[in-house]
Amino acid sequence: MKNPNAFQGTKRKKNYFEGWYLKHQKGDQMFSVIPAYHIDREGNAFSSLQVITKEQSWYFSWKAEAFCGSKQKFHVVLDTGRGEGPASIFSERGILLNIHEEGLSLEGRIIYKNIHPLSSDIMGPFRYVPGMQCRHGIISMRHQLFGELTLNGYKMNFDQGTGYIEKDWGGSFPDAYLWSQSIFPDSGKNSLMLAAAKIPIAGLHFDGVLAALHLYGKEYKMGTYLGAKVKTDWKSRIIIRQGDLKLRAQLLSGEGNELLAPEHGAMDRRIRESLCCRVRYTFWDRKLKVLDMITDRGSFEQSIKEKS
Repeated sequence: MKNPNAFQGTKRKKNYFEGWYLKHQKGDQMFSVIPAYHIDREGNAFSSLQVITKEQSWYFSWKAEAFCGSKQKFHVVLDTGRGEGPASIFSERGILLNIHEEGLSLEGRIIYKNIHPLSSDIMGPFRYVPGMQCRHGIISMRHQLFGELTLNGYKMNFDQGTGYIEKDWGGSFPDAYLWSQSIFPDSGKNSLMLAAAKIPIAGLHFDGVLAALHLYGKEYKMGTYLGAKVKTDWKSRIIIRQGDLKLRAQLLSGEGNELLAPEHGAMDRRIRESLCCRVRYTFWDRKLKVLDMITDRGSFEQSIKEKS
């Protein structure tokens, strides 16, 4: 079976996107990048990159030839042809950035060590359901960081920081969805992600949910295919129940930055992500409260209905 972390889009002709979300964190310093490949509904292909900090976000697109993705593993190259120096590289081993565009100069290298993938696919059997609008994968729940970046002259050192990697691919992001992710600062070993979405399939819709937690040496997975049920306002609150497990997330403060998201392959959707915001996470295993934490370093994202 082909590695889902690798590039999947070699035979796609239209209505397709594939992107990798790489998050970096050290103390109050946070930084994310999203390299991606797209084919719109007319068959026009292009590549893109979004850069996200706590204060600002940037989006750039280039011709399709700027993108090269490995079919064996997660290894993406973006060669924008601008500025001097090497192309930008994104992989499980780290990132090398050399981006020089209007409003953004970004250079540097961060090495990843001790990648922690999930024990099995977060989508379970849903990975193989035909006609899925969007598929999701988790490459690393957490890993160590070493290196630094320079963004518009400002140096960001990530030595001994912590990272996270996931990816999405398909035709479009769901019309309504909510996503949250956090690497907890207590030990650098605890992390979680959750996502809920209105899933269209075969002319119907259902509320689907995924969640993964690494807590105190134990892995938990929750999902629709495991019997999980979700309640959410699609803005700031979500509760997931699955048997004896219960996970609750509440966005307490943080408006975030506007980003772009795929619609039929093109980047025609607006979403809002708070890369670093105040969130309360609570998790129960049976009647034991395993986690109850308010963090100022949570990430929270939700869809916006308007088109760009």
